Amino acid sequence: MLDISGDAGKLRLSASAGEFVNASLVGRRQSNGDPVRLAIPKTYHWFFRSAMASDVIGVANLYAAFAHDLHEGTHLVPDLQDGLLMNRILNLALRSSELGHRIDLTQPSG
Repeated sequence: MLDISGDAGKLRLSASAGEFVNASLVGRRQSNGDPVRLAIPKTYHWFFRSAMASDVIGVANLYAAFAHDLHEGTHLVPDLQDGLLMNRILNLALRSSELGHRIDLTQPSG
């Protein structure tokens, strides 16, 4: 389960371990306490569920998206830059927790 909380609301992605084919996404706005199930776009799934075993479909989707990126010049698959950004965000979240206040992510880190 992955929970993302923001100023405007919350998102929760739920799935069994390694079973993102059957993932569910629920969101709610802060002003409205009722959770709403959100559809995961079909374009996020490159293969039909029945086409292969569920434990390999995630990797197959990743390779298909990578091939699409190479062919179409898109950026669907995370790359090293995405990994570095995620590392920076996680480090700043840890630092924010240690300091006890928010850190502005738009400012360069030093």
